[in-house]
Amino acid sequence: MVKSGTKAILKNLAIMVVFFLLFIAGCNSADSSSDNSFEAAGRAMNAKEGTNIAGATVKIGQKTATTDSYGLFQIGELTPGAYDISISCSGFKNYSGNVEITKNTDLGDLFLYPAGYTGTVQGKVTDGSGAPVSGASVILGDVTEKTDTQGGYSFEDVDPVFDSLTVSKDGYNDGGACFTVVSGGNVTINPVICQQGQTGSVEGTITNAADGTPLKNAQVAIGNASTLTNATGQFSLAKIPSGTQIIRITRLSFQDKEENIIISSGSAATFNTALSAEKTVFRKTPYLLLDGTSKSMTVRWQTLHQPEKATIEWGETSSYGNGPVTVEENSSKKNEHLFSHKIKELKEATHYYYRVTVDSDSKTGEFVTPPGKDAKSATIYFYGDSRSDPQEHQKVVKAMLNDMSQESFEKRHTLVYHGGDMVMMGLNEPYWDEQFFSESIPEVPEMLSKVPLSGVIGNHECYKTTPGTPQVFDQPQGGKLLRKYWPYEYYQRDDRFYNALEYGPILIITLDTWKFPDYTPNTDQYKFLETRLSSSTKKWKMICLHTPIYSGTKVDKDMIANLVPLFKKYGVKIVMQSHKHYYSRCEKDGIQFLTAGGGGAPLGKTSPIDPTAEPFLKTLKGVYNFVRLDFQENEAKVTVIEPGKGTIEEITIK
Repeated sequence: MVKSGTKAILKNLAIMVVFFLLFIAGCNSADSSSDNSFEAAGRAMNAKEGTNIAGATVKIGQKTATTDSYGLFQIGELTPGAYDISISCSGFKNYSGNVEITKNTDLGDLFLYPAGYTGTVQGKVTDGSGAPVSGASVILGDVTEKTDTQGGYSFEDVDPVFDSLTVSKDGYNDGGACFTVVSGGNVTINPVICQQGQTGSVEGTITNAADGTPLKNAQVAIGNASTLTNATGQFSLAKIPSGTQIIRITRLSFQDKEENIIISSGSAATFNTALSAEKTVFRKTPYLLLDGTSKSMTVRWQTLHQPEKATIEWGETSSYGNGPVTVEENSSKKNEHLFSHKIKELKEATHYYYRVTVDSDSKTGEFVTPPGKDAKSATIYFYGDSRSDPQEHQKVVKAMLNDMSQESFEKRHTLVYHGGDMVMMGLNEPYWDEQFFSESIPEVPEMLSKVPLSGVIGNHECYKTTPGTPQVFDQPQGGKLLRKYWPYEYYQRDDRFYNALEYGPILIITLDTWKFPDYTPNTDQYKFLETRLSSSTKKWKMICLHTPIYSGTKVDKDMIANLVPLFKKYGVKIVMQSHKHYYSRCEKDGIQFLTAGGGGAPLGKTSPIDPTAEPFLKTLKGVYNFVRLDFQENEAKVTVIEPGKGTIEEITIK
């Protein structure tokens, strides 16, 4: 059990005990716990970049170690008991906490903030008369601080992804405030909360920042109250809870704006502001989703703000011929503005073109519809763990696109499976913008516009950053944004991520190893797996999951005991995995277990070899990689490729 000096780090370390490397040799060595002593191991990581920290000094009690090039450390000869733990490294804020050693202990990933990266949010909460309010709850993310006797509060180590807080206390109106955290800076926010039931009003004018002209139909909102500006740009809102509130203004083709406003009881506040025209329309350029059929394709995109109009056209040539069809957004709320259009009544295994137009900006793409159920051949790609380093991710995807281009568009621009850990913090919106959908890594949006992607939930889809701690595992909310951006119709349940997809001659089953890590008989996931395997008539059955069953440095004995017998019984020949940041292949009972976790995250260590995996280990390389799987009627050819270097290996499965 890992503890910490703060509640947030406590939560982080307690969850991370299930995550990553458990120095296998130490746990399996008879000498490692001799004389009633144990070992502790873990990895130091950069909380901003998600990269390993080499050369950090780790101290547990009076014993020290230095992290290697992978950020890993191991300290032995620890007698049972509680220890202080600290990590220091030039250029980073020190890490400190404590750990209880009762056995060989995996501390998981321990994150250090770069010096000067985070900021502090502090201030004082007062009432309408200016008197301090003690005992008020100030909430930032999912961290709550109570105000002291002077109304003061403070949040340390606030990641710049945060931009608002809320304030509440029994007997008072709820309040809120927005802000911008500048790396290494201090932000002072002094909210006012007033007695419950007190209200006021606000009125003002919204104009165009470019020329000062009034903006009609701009939406002005405070909490659940909203209105539209009239022809002269004027608005008014009544019965607004008194105190500090966030006022939000949105308008078609203009940048959204949020500011703080103090609403005084029984009086009208004045609020005038100007909106700037939006220069970039797309937040996420068009990308593709399958729905489990061979005669349709869904095109999805997200805009930064509410546009005047969004349309889509499509056809079998670049002249399109169908549309334009108007597409409505799902919502104009913050982090929304999502658009989806399912193109129906298409031909199977056919090349189509499309164009999405949002106001005056257009994006084009193309795709191949899935093969029919009686198809004898199909090609798919697999890679995983792209999070943390967009540039390395870009190289992998660029090599994948190049490989696709070696054959006709219809042959290889088919389907990509992602093995999970798509971004570093899967529950924080900015990470999806910066690490997966960013046009600064153009090959990734290009691939997404041409090839549908289906994803596996990984542990990082369940991570978020909160004030005071770089990383927290939130299983209940895990995968929320993965499902938001890839709402596959073939998910089995709203709260689970296991699913099945028939693609030509292949049955592809995705397992959920993080939201539902239970593989024992009679569980929903086990019964689903057995039902789909036993009822399928497909020639090829492939399993995709995040946590490896067999890989070079790690096995999962629960899955070996419970799932592998099902795979053998029903003829599964290929299991695609990630989580470990390398390429590994094990062969057991005629089943190929491929770990392809080299999609962009920092490469992982390839030693020590897991003793359970060692007899079945065929290949292990610490390189970035992706896999192409070509399925034919009587054989499947698996080609593993290292970007910039070429083929790692080819295997043929009968």
